[in-house]
Amino acid sequence: MNIATERIKAFAENIFLPEEALQEALPVCDRWIKAYAEEYDRIKTNAFKDDDDDAIKDHIKTFAEKEEIDKDLAMLGAVILLGMDAHDRYRERNLSDKIYYYSMKDISIGTKTCMKEAGHVGLYEFSWIMTFIRAEIIRLHRLEFHEITFNPVEKWEKAGLTIRKGEKVINIHVPEDGALTHEDVIESYRQAYHHFGRKGNAAFVCHSWLLYPGLLEFLPETSNIRAF
Repeated sequence: MNIATERIKAFAENIFLPEEALQEALPVCDRWIKAYAEEYDRIKTNAFKDDDDDAIKDHIKTFAEKEEIDKDLAMLGAVILLGMDAHDRYRERNLSDKIYYYSMKDISIGTKTCMKEAGHVGLYEFSWIMTFIRAEIIRLHRLEFHEITFNPVEKWEKAGLTIRKGEKVINIHVPEDGALTHEDVIESYRQAYHHFGRKGNAAFVCHSWLLYPGLLEFLPETSNIRAF
């Protein structure tokens, strides 16, 4: 086993990548490293300097055609390598290894989605995954967060807190990754509150089917979704 393979396996273990996916992705990663090093260097440039997802997808499509493999599998191999290279960006932003690996877990979530919905190993939620690769969205404990500009209405008031259009608020994403316990949710809010430097009251926003009021009509009182 070479050093690159050992590093990929260690990364996969830290982000809980399914073993089946790892075994299929390893030779793809190996091809990227050994036979397409220049192409992968361009992908890294597109990922971390140019923020050009379309260029990355073009490189991956060309790779898949040349290697005669499914483009979703080619994308998974490239994203695994990008995820490993993203470690430097997280360190540059003083984000802990715990936050880094928790954020990279979205690669595994996306892989499981592909396996479930498409019936094969791969990854197709590319642009979404890239927001974690670039540390634009990060995972703190159970939930994922980033700052956005509030703009649904000119002014919103609740529980003594007033938010005006144009102000920064903390946006929440709920990864499909196990139970959504009240304790884990509160811990995630606590970490996000401190991470984004909030003082006093803080505004969190979320757009999710989990907040559909009609769910209250049939979810039991003990439901984690209801509590959320």
